[in-house]
Amino acid sequence: MSDAIALKLKQKEEEEKRVVKEQAAAEIKKEEEEKVRLPKEEEELRGSSVANVIRKLRSMERHTDWCRSVCVSPCGKYIVSGSDDKTVRVWSLEDGALVRTLQGHTDSCYSVCVSPCGKYIVSGSWDNTVGVWGP
Repeated sequence: MSDAIALKLKQKEEEEKRVVKEQAAAEIKKEEEEKVRLPKEEEELRGSSVANVIRKLRSMERHTDWCRSVCVSPCGKYIVSGSDDKTVRVWSLEDGALVRTLQGHTDSCYSVCVSPCGKYIVSGSWDNTVGVWGP
């Protein structure tokens, strides 16, 4: 691949990231404007486990690039995340501690999933591979 083509691809990727960031900012702004309606909605959710999701409990901040995908393990104890930093990370849901970093993709990881038995993690990457992680 020529340097000119590689440069054009990189520029296109950067432009796509910029557009996604702008869209995310617009969504956040819209959510902020809708918070005025939250108390009424919260009344409807009282007694529901969904009510616990209304406030942010913590942030896990060890990825070095965009986080593209998250999944909660079937046991409810772990969160798995995939990122543009080419890693899959396993976090403790209870305290937010990083449990493990899985490396092996050569490009962005855009999808993660935990098997129903909780034994395996599956990740999809822009490197055209599906990673299967397990004991």
